[in-house]
Amino acid sequence: MAGATAAAVIGSVLTTDQFNTVGASCGSLGVDGVLYYQCGDTWYQQANQNGQTTYVVVNPPE
Repeated sequence: MAGATAAAVIGSVLTTDQFNTVGASCGSLGVDGVLYYQCGDTWYQQANQNGQTTYVVVNPPE
């Protein structure tokens, strides 16, 4: 389907630079002490992998 946007895969990881590219218009939401970022229909959670800050695609918080 032309023009369709592929859904982000749960568990996909973005570097900080990648997230800053898509995250400029994201909102944030704290749930039970965890901060989530919503960018359109995709939700991210900040993580640390090998000493680097990353952003992981997660299911929407409940």
